[in-house]
Amino acid sequence: SQAQFFRQLQGPMLLFCSADDPINTLPRSLGWDRILKKPVQAIPLPGSHHKIFENPGAKIMAQMILDKLSG
Repeated sequence: SQAQFFRQLQGPMLLFCSADDPINTLPRSLGWDRILKKPVQAIPLPGSHHKIFENPGAKIMAQMILDKLSG
């Protein structure tokens, strides 16, 4: 199943989300921690849900991913 696949993933999970979208009623992990059975690092980025993939959000995401991959 899909949940079993995700549980097999190793390493930390970065969850990039919009700082501008109101998700105050939802858990910060958006439920991914229940699927993965491990902590999820939620990282709010400037911009709307679709705009986080443009700069400056794209640069922030890229740098954070590089930092995680390099140890």
